[in-house]
Amino acid sequence: MLYERDYTRERIIDLFRFIDWVMMLPAGLERSLRIDIEEFEEARRMKYVSTIERWAEQRGIEQGIEQGIERGKARALRQAILDVLAERFDHAPDYLVRRLNQIEDSTILQKRLRQAVTIASLDLFAESIADVTPADDED
Repeated sequence: MLYERDYTRERIIDLFRFIDWVMMLPAGLERSLRIDIEEFEEARRMKYVSTIERWAEQRGIEQGIEQGIERGKARALRQAILDVLAERFDHAPDYLVRRLNQIEDSTILQKRLRQAVTIASLDLFAESIADVTPADDED
């Protein structure tokens, strides 16, 4: 319908970027939508996409998948840390949750998970991650 309303391809892509930012479709619906769009564009004989554009698009997709995997891994590690802290110390304070949510590097989070299992107190754990930057986190 957007094509029928004279939206440019770039404007439609911008709209889909906004929609992706706001919500995420389940994998099955996303595949279905992609197939529908591809069929529609082919039927309308949209502009030719060069080989280099397809390569760039594929590379972007691969990078997006890698980033998604890394984010998912980091999210799971953060949750595991919080679960361990809650089990060992009955809770994880909000400030600690906020600080953990700022850490994106799964390697750092893996170290922090091992630390959460063995550290003597919640206060010591909180101190250990208070002002750690990825470069500083070598312990």
